[in-house]
Amino acid sequence: MWELGIVTDEIDDDLAKALRLAREWGMKRVEFRTVWGKGAWNLTHFEKKEALSLLDGEGFEVVGIGAQFLKIPHEFVKIEYDAQIDNLKRAMEAAQIFGANLVRVLSPLYPARSPGPGSTGTVTDELVSLYRLPVRLAEKGGVTLGIENQSTTQITTSEHAVRLAEKIDSKAFGILWDPANALAGGEADAFPAGYERVRSRMVHIHLKDAKCTESGRFQWVVMGEGEFDAAGQLRRLKEDGYETTVTLEPHLGSVDKTARAANNLRRMMTEIGM
Repeated sequence: MWELGIVTDEIDDDLAKALRLAREWGMKRVEFRTVWGKGAWNLTHFEKKEALSLLDGEGFEVVGIGAQFLKIPHEFVKIEYDAQIDNLKRAMEAAQIFGANLVRVLSPLYPARSPGPGSTGTVTDELVSLYRLPVRLAEKGGVTLGIENQSTTQITTSEHAVRLAEKIDSKAFGILWDPANALAGGEADAFPAGYERVRSRMVHIHLKDAKCTESGRFQWVVMGEGEFDAAGQLRRLKEDGYETTVTLEPHLGSVDKTARAANNLRRMMTEIGM
């Protein structure tokens, strides 16, 4: 049986407040992205000790560090690559300190004049090569890198994520599947077909909901009020024996809306017998 978790800065950048509310919403697990105004990989020694104290006091487990590795404009990748690697190393160190096995990585933003989201030609050998060193570092450090698909990056859809994971072919590299991100990026069959594509290489999952506006663009909405079949996804996770964490990452910018999303997600879990 999995546990429900949340990315803390989706609630509040103040860790104490985020943990207090997450506990009120019945959660026991969290992911760190930014904490106290900085990336989790940039926390000072004192701040890490303070975070560990808060986690222990509230009874929380950290399941992942949301590194921003490679989420930069395509044209800056070569210039910034060494700095990106340094940040990733610190994210891996933070994961070890907080007892997390997963470090989220991303992919470059779409270059100018690209085909845009949904394109099938983005997983080039050049792109694959950017993950070779990170994977070696992860294998050595005993952590797992999860590539998250996002609607504005070169790894947008289930097909992109699977292509990259197959070319990397390491137990230290898997897919952090976000079906609503894929939906917003143009993958109309993100569930169930997209999930079927990624599930053999999926190491983690983020859930949110989205709705297409009159302009044809997607906007994030409260879980259960959009077009993503969250209940169906949860049901399939149960059927497939998924046993780790389902992380809510709603992108709503409101504590009240985030609370509604958490409550709706918890209700769906109850309805399917979780």
